[in-house]
Amino acid sequence: MLQSNWFSGYTATCIERDLRQVIKIQDLSVFQRFVRLCAGRNGQLLNLDALAGETGISHTTARAWLSVMESSYIVHLLPPYYRNFGKRLVKTPKLYCIDQGLTCWLPGIRSIELLTDCG
Repeated sequence: MLQSNWFSGYTATCIERDLRQVIKIQDLSVFQRFVRLCAGRNGQLLNLDALAGETGISHTTARAWLSVMESSYIVHLLPPYYRNFGKRLVKTPKLYCIDQGLTCWLPGIRSIELLTDCG
């Protein structure tokens, strides 16, 4: 219960209030959905078009929101590694959430049993 209170307070303070002031979000529920979708895609290739489409925002808005989340150390975009430097610049990065507790809490994973029943 203590962790639930901490994560809800953290998201209300840092993610919703502070980031909302930085990027001037009009509809908080849309931003919350975007953050939850990012957490659900932890460790996957970044697909901004899919994130934007499922959230109902433009590709440009999704890129701006993701950029602010990255500069706030909520997510990290891991660039691909190829020996060919041109491929490194063109290929898709992977999306990682920095705080794994928050990554589980945002999509609603509240117990270890929910993680072990997935497979």
